[in-house]
Amino acid sequence: MDKEKLIQIVTEEVQKELAEKGKVAPPTGKKMLITEEEMLQVAKRGEKELRVPKNAIITPFARDRALEFRIKIIKE
Repeated sequence: MDKEKLIQIVTEEVQKELAEKGKVAPPTGKKMLITEEEMLQVAKRGEKELRVPKNAIITPFARDRALEFRIKIIKE
């Protein structure tokens, strides 16, 4: 496994853990990517809101799932 892939996996797991606790990752200069899979995980946990950094990028499929499951996206 290459270094970039490992970094991506770790970052995704940290983001999931923070989302489960209702927290967001501190700004790092990089933009957070919110995907359909992340929205499906939020819905699976029964949560109705997701807090993300102001500069987060939310994919169109993630927005569709948020609407479908009535998940409110809060940019902080």
